[in-house]
Amino acid sequence: MARTRGFAVTGASYGYDTHPQTGQRRPYLDIEFRNESQLDIERLWVQVTLRSGGEPWLAQVFNFPVSGGLAAGAEGSARLTPQPGSDWDMKAPPEGQAVRAEVVPFALRTKSAETLLLEGALRPDLADKLPLE
Repeated sequence: MARTRGFAVTGASYGYDTHPQTGQRRPYLDIEFRNESQLDIERLWVQVTLRSGGEPWLAQVFNFPVSGGLAAGAEGSARLTPQPGSDWDMKAPPEGQAVRAEVVPFALRTKSAETLLLEGALRPDLADKLPLE
């Protein structure tokens, strides 16, 4: 699989908000990123690790569309929320407990539908096994 460089996660924050339809409190993860490449990006894959205290309570790959796309040189953000009943939803600590989020980007899809691994994100033997379609 082809590789590229020039994409960075610049921030991540974990918190709680109110679901617009149900009014229930739910966790979220805000991710900020910067496209330092010459590519126009439409989708991003990240490895997210969430921990409270020592051990992680969630380590999961997420992929999501970049709203409106992300032009070369632009900055953007995304808010991820758990699906009801998912591991994240079930394992999330109570609101108010500190959560540390680590977000590592490892692949992206361009507006021309080319999926590329980010340089240095994964070992080549693992990269060949990824379902990035």
